[in-house]
Amino acid sequence: MSGTGKKLLIIGTHAEESPDKATIPFVIGNAAFAMETEAVVILQSTAVYIAMKGYADMCMQQGFRPLRT
Repeated sequence: MSGTGKKLLIIGTHAEESPDKATIPFVIGNAAFAMETEAVVILQSTAVYIAMKGYADMCMQQGFRPLRT
């Protein structure tokens, strides 16, 4: 980061049961990174499964790239 001081906290609460909602926190995080804003994604509820190796390969929403770990 460039030290702009901008920060964003994103909370994800969905996984494979709702791939559209599971994808959005990571899309927002990547957009924040592109705008030189520090982003932290916190996973809660079923979203914690996304952090498991291989699980994110199964979680994809049409029109977006798969959530690969």
